[in-house]
Amino acid sequence: MKIFNVKYLLVTISFFSILSCSSTRLDKPSKEALKAIVKHSSNKIYYESITSDIGKPLDTLFEEELTDFYLCTPTVEDVTGKISVEELAYIKEKFRLQSVGRIDRSVTGLHSKMSKKHLPHKTETISFPVVFRGDSMAVYYYRNTYGGGFNLLQKKNDEWQMICSKSVWAE
Repeated sequence: MKIFNVKYLLVTISFFSILSCSSTRLDKPSKEALKAIVKHSSNKIYYESITSDIGKPLDTLFEEELTDFYLCTPTVEDVTGKISVEELAYIKEKFRLQSVGRIDRSVTGLHSKMSKKHLPHKTETISFPVVFRGDSMAVYYYRNTYGGGFNLLQKKNDEWQMICSKSVWAE
């Protein structure tokens, strides 16, 4: 009887180990946003996502002073660019719940834009995007050679477009 329990335990542990190593499950809007981020990046994207930078989790880096994205560009209306208190709490929670995952497994057809090496001035590391506001807006964290910050995307005419960036730190 004990042998059966040990075998069952080993099978269960193996199953959950496989699940934890698999790519992060993203919903369709998040996958679309991620694909647009990778596709339009001027640098190669490191194949694994990040959940922290400068020694801090991303949810602690996304603070209220970063929510006035409308100050970045005149093309973003105040209503679109201002993240509400509720959205701020939602975004922070989504960043808190993220785990490191394989970006290259979440987007297909863009392997030439991915890198398994950190190359100075050529590689950018990103988080998975957090999609909000009825799947019309997304925010993600980026880190490159010169700094890190958050980028805001907006879905216009079924296309994700980067509309603003806010630095958290710079060299």
